[in-house]
Amino acid sequence: MNNHDPVSKDSSNPASSVEPEKFWEFFQDFLGWKKKYEKFRSFLKTRKLIKEGELNPISLMTEGKRPFNLSADEIKQRKLMGPFTYKLYQTVIIALPASLISLAISLFSSSETLAPPSPSKTPQALIDLYQPKIFALLVAFVGPVVFFALTAQVMSWAIALAPSRKRIRDAFLYYDATYSLTPQAILILTVTLLSIYRGGSFAFAYALFFLFCVGGFYQLIITFSEIPALLLPLNDHPRGGSLRLLYTLSVVFTGAPLVFAVREILYYLAKGCTILFVTLLVWLRG
Repeated sequence: MNNHDPVSKDSSNPASSVEPEKFWEFFQDFLGWKKKYEKFRSFLKTRKLIKEGELNPISLMTEGKRPFNLSADEIKQRKLMGPFTYKLYQTVIIALPASLISLAISLFSSSETLAPPSPSKTPQALIDLYQPKIFALLVAFVGPVVFFALTAQVMSWAIALAPSRKRIRDAFLYYDATYSLTPQAILILTVTLLSIYRGGSFAFAYALFFLFCVGGFYQLIITFSEIPALLLPLNDHPRGGSLRLLYTLSVVFTGAPLVFAVREILYYLAKGCTILFVTLLVWLRG
């Protein structure tokens, strides 16, 4: 036996069999850039397939397939996004710019946000200062996902039989996240800015209200015209003629209470988060 065999010599050292990572690859993994880029590509690929072909209901049904019935493994293999992840990612994409714009406006319009709170501020004053900002963030990032996920669930129960409900729910989320990108970006931007608006220029308030109306009208056209035209052919329900009416009623009578309920939940959640934040801030200040 050759005692100078390099293989046998290094086999006792596990680290010798592992090549050292390149610093740049470690840096990318540490910051998560690679995964974020891959997620963004998956979002774009899913959006493109829905708008242009492969996940289009008409093209798939002509081949005898059922769209939006992909399993989790099939979604992963094709590097697509599931319906809830796709909707969540769309919300983050449109909420992040709105939050950054509102933050910039707050920074440049209020000196209170440029420096730490002075010791003279009471806890209640700090709560009044930070709660609208936290509420605006929750409205932008959490509100749309919760609202449309619950709407999709109730709507699928109303218009579809049990075997088709999951497909209808998933298709609604896919279609809404794809075709409602622009109007929801406008709505989230205006709602976020209105949440931190404390008076001042009436022209600014009127401009926000006008943008809100434009975004809301555009969203109504997509929700009650474009989406049902794509969604209803996927349904196996025998009452084909009345499905559009059922769809409209389910979305209207679900959406109106949900807007109020989600807003109230987010308001009290923001209040609780603000109290915790202010308590921690006061404790750190000693």
